[in-house]
Amino acid sequence: MSWKKNKWVILISFFIGVLICFITTRFHYFDIKKELDVPGLVMGVLGLGVGLLIADTIQKQINRNQNQYTFLESKLDACWTKFSSLAKVISLDNKVPLETLSGFSQDIVHQVGFIKNIFNAFEIDCGCIDSLETQLDLFEEFFDDLKTEDNIKYYSEEKDIIDNKIVLINQCFSEVLKTIQNID
Repeated sequence: MSWKKNKWVILISFFIGVLICFITTRFHYFDIKKELDVPGLVMGVLGLGVGLLIADTIQKQINRNQNQYTFLESKLDACWTKFSSLAKVISLDNKVPLETLSGFSQDIVHQVGFIKNIFNAFEIDCGCIDSLETQLDLFEEFFDDLKTEDNIKYYSEEKDIIDNKIVLINQCFSEVLKTIQNID
């Protein structure tokens, strides 16, 4: 809740809370005492002030964690989607054009490096992202070693190895997602 936008609503709610607190402290055996108890009133105001401060602090922490989670999840989702598209192209045929693979390094490997930098900045365990980065590098190196003719990579004999590498990379992506979902 923004202080500047809702200043009057917050103040009126605060004073209504003070009034309710004051009345409930004055209630004794179905009878409300009529005299004014200044220490009780001050304690009620202080109690509500501390309660508002605690609630505001907790809400800010929840919002901060939610923003980290949403940002990282969207970045990972975009990267994983690009990899899934590439994996689909690779699994449907025994050859792939070089321009499709050139986007792999730019769109996926560099994005994973960016996500790793964010993990480091947020002080999140980077073990899963390191594993993903390693698997992606091995995948890229594997395609670099394949036979190339007319700007097309051919891999009919290595199809099973490539499918296994794709499965490993997808498992790494899921581990990274699991780590993101466990952000406290």
